[in-house]
Amino acid sequence: MTAIVILFRSKLTKALNFNFSAQQSSKIIFVCGIALGALVTLTSVGAGALGTAIMMILFPVMRAKNIVGTDLAHAVPLTLVAGIGHLFLGNVDYTLLAALLIGSIPTIYIGTRIASYVSNHILQPVLATALFVFGVKYLFF
Repeated sequence: MTAIVILFRSKLTKALNFNFSAQQSSKIIFVCGIALGALVTLTSVGAGALGTAIMMILFPVMRAKNIVGTDLAHAVPLTLVAGIGHLFLGNVDYTLLAALLIGSIPTIYIGTRIASYVSNHILQPVLATALFVFGVKYLFF
């Protein structure tokens, strides 16, 4: 779903033509936050995938790198709280967690630097392709 939103962002925003007041936007964002919090805790999918799609539709003038940055800044505390809950429930494999962190942390730095220099026209299709491939893999394999 997110890949489709990213690829057809301009067409979707024109078709939906959202014109919210500041107060309406706050309420909509609050409700989206509730939904994302629930989805992240239950499925570990949501903060990045759905949050990106929601922000791209609600904020059509934002650049992809700003949406990704905002979504990550939101996802970190959100997943931290959900992760702490799963730690207390005993649902964490610490060896796997350590390996993921060792591999992820350096590439986060590299990816952030690269995204700062990449055009929005290049970044959006790359992001959409990655999300689509992961989504198809998650659904069928």
